[in-house]
Amino acid sequence: MSERIKAKLGEDLYNQVTAILKPTEFDLLEGYIPKNRFNEVNSEVKTLREQIEIHKKNIDDTKKLLESSEEFKTKYIELENKYSTDLELKDKEIANISKISKIKEHLSKEGAKHVDLLLPKISLDTIKIDGDNLIGITDIVTNLKNSYGDLFKSETNNSNTDTKPSEKPPITGESDWAKVFEKL
Repeated sequence: MSERIKAKLGEDLYNQVTAILKPTEFDLLEGYIPKNRFNEVNSEVKTLREQIEIHKKNIDDTKKLLESSEEFKTKYIELENKYSTDLELKDKEIANISKISKIKEHLSKEGAKHVDLLLPKISLDTIKIDGDNLIGITDIVTNLKNSYGDLFKSETNNSNTDTKPSEKPPITGESDWAKVFEKL
């Protein structure tokens, strides 16, 4: 602002004024807003406040109409019921996905070869989830093992047969190589 005053007054007059006035008194003009700009902004604010009041009245009138209208009430109730039904279905779907995941994990631990083939044979409604535990799965897995035993890994232990590959001592010297070639 002082640069604008300096430009209007000229440098000589500006220096005289600054010599008489203190710098803080001179800076009071910094926050000055011209009257015509103030009136313009003030009228805009008044207009906007009037518009806000009109909109508030319109909203109140619309609320009164909606409250009195039976058609809108029934439509609202229908949509609310549909929403709650959809929400329940999504919750059940999420629970079923969680059950399926835990059942697949349990079947894999039980030695199932093809978990996806066994999964349709299990009714998800008969199994409950308690934390990380599946309640009712042990009877179902036992029945599946009896009915579809070929889809589970065999539990027999073949420790009597010697299935270890024959161990040969490492070949280290020239004489050992000679023995190897003799056998060929």
